[in-house]
Amino acid sequence: MLGFLLFESGDINDYVANIKAETEDLFAEINMKSIYYIKKSVRRILRNVNKHIRFSMSKQVEVELLIHFCNCIITHSLPLDESVQLNNIYKAQVKKIEEALSSLHPDLQYDFKRELL
Repeated sequence: MLGFLLFESGDINDYVANIKAETEDLFAEINMKSIYYIKKSVRRILRNVNKHIRFSMSKQVEVELLIHFCNCIITHSLPLDESVQLNNIYKAQVKKIEEALSSLHPDLQYDFKRELL
């Protein structure tokens, strides 16, 4: 948290871009041999994303990072239909996005809803 406050709180856009890149890298490293390893990796990535969301204390950053997380799940073709737990993680994040979206300005809501696949 101290590192965020000292170095990255001034440029939120750069901070979000770095977290998105880190998330992409973590998704690329997922071991796809077993559902167990996929679930474990997705939960680890989600913990990391949520940690950065808490640091930013911004609903806009929360929505942006969670949308990116959900889009990464879809673009990396994770087997949501084979695992109830993975599907529940995805649905919970979509629900969390919708709740956070309701507190944003309508223009931002429209922009973020278009980003969600």
